[in-house]
Amino acid sequence: MEFIEFSKIWNEQPVVIPDTNAILDLYRYSPSTSQHVLKLLNRISDYIWIPHQVKEEYLIQYMHVISIEKRKYSELTNQISKVIQKSRENVSNHFKSYRGDEHPKINQLVDIVEAKLSEIENEAKRFHDEIKEEVQKHDFMFDTGNVKLFMDLMGEKEQIGPEFTYREKIDLYVEGDSRYLRKIPPGYMDEVKDKDDITKTKKFGDLLIWKQLLSHAELNEKPIIFITNDNKEDWWVLENKRPIEARPELHEEFKSYSEQAFIMISLREFINYIEQIFDIQNIVAYFELNGARLMENMVAQIGWQKKLNLSNILLQNSDFCNCFEKLTNVEINSIIEDEIYLSSAQYSRDTDMVKLAGSFSLTLEITSIEYEFFKSDGEVKVEGFVEVTFELTNHKQNEIKPETVNIIFSGYNIAAYTERLLNIV
Repeated sequence: MEFIEFSKIWNEQPVVIPDTNAILDLYRYSPSTSQHVLKLLNRISDYIWIPHQVKEEYLIQYMHVISIEKRKYSELTNQISKVIQKSRENVSNHFKSYRGDEHPKINQLVDIVEAKLSEIENEAKRFHDEIKEEVQKHDFMFDTGNVKLFMDLMGEKEQIGPEFTYREKIDLYVEGDSRYLRKIPPGYMDEVKDKDDITKTKKFGDLLIWKQLLSHAELNEKPIIFITNDNKEDWWVLENKRPIEARPELHEEFKSYSEQAFIMISLREFINYIEQIFDIQNIVAYFELNGARLMENMVAQIGWQKKLNLSNILLQNSDFCNCFEKLTNVEINSIIEDEIYLSSAQYSRDTDMVKLAGSFSLTLEITSIEYEFFKSDGEVKVEGFVEVTFELTNHKQNEIKPETVNIIFSGYNIAAYTERLLNIV
């Protein structure tokens, strides 16, 4: 969706309806970004309406989300320590056959690499000490309950919708079974929730939200802006696994309740547009909300294969090599899935430099070769860390200077390997 289209609908004073995930994600951002988003939401609070099902799901899940976020930093430092230890093992295993007096240069190289790993380990410890202030900011945000205060405000302003009656829910469960059988959106991708749900009703959460949205649209006759961070195919038309537009079935069903416009948008896009509406800018918040997508685009322009020697990464990984008797080569056939997760965004006003840090996950289709004549096809999942730095040419418009982009990958780890077929060459 373009900003012009959004601004036209905004001028019609639409109803803004957030999904549960959009609200819970406010706990997952840094304190400054979360505060920035909440400030904007409070500014437009008269436009916002919360489905009752969203309120229910929020109250059930928010304490669990908070506990996960409180553990995030300690788990991160533990993960870094594990990656460093794994790197030490890989270096040792790769060069152990060369150890000895006859290979002094290789011994020297190994000593240098291990010294660098020790430096990284010390940096990780220093990082752990430095983030104490960041942890305190997070804890303060959780303890003061700013997100909860926003939800309470919506309740006080009577901008939370009514709950469905028991009879209405039963009717919707019956309808939901029929819809999910025929893959009618939304919600059918949540059928996996049946496994841990004796009531077999939790899978209908998205459908209940959708139906409450439709009922509100019918009563109010205003355009609807639905904010969701759910990227599954039962909400979106996907292209290369990225959301492109709302499923056409949703538009068709909406038309039977209202003649007004309906748009579906991520929280990231919504905040970008609201900032333009009110001429507000927060550079760190912008790059935290949009950083993962930016990094994916930058890597895609170069190509994973060109940026990373994937065959080499696998051949030098002891866990992967231990799956075979004698691995001699690995051929990368295709990249099945790739994803980048943002963990932090930093901006320096003095230099106009931005640093984005996170992790990546690659699922590869490969052919492994043993003894130079045994071939086995399989899938392998490679994980690691990624850091992107670049300079802004115009910080008011967040324009990036292309020649300053620098991408660094590190800490490679083999998360999973599945063998499918064995052939003899």
